[in-house]
Amino acid sequence: MPAQPAVPAPPAHPASPATAGAGHRPPGQLTAVQLDRYARQLARCLKALGTDAPIRAEVQQELADVRAEQHARATASPPAIPEGTARR
Repeated sequence: MPAQPAVPAPPAHPASPATAGAGHRPPGQLTAVQLDRYARQLARCLKALGTDAPIRAEVQQELADVRAEQHARATASPPAIPEGTARR
């Protein structure tokens, strides 16, 4: 009878938004739609967390980073159109 594969133990601490695994991308690498969706998720998470939750400060910082990226994109000048290219 073959031995059963070992089940990995869960992490000692849950991953925070700031330290999530390989799937986590910095806000600057997200599309505008993804960034907006992520900001809403973080805001909902903050509403659900208790004020004494240890992870609250990390979630607040992540939301601040996302809002800063959104602001930077909103205030950035539009890309230049190369000369000779007609606008439609």
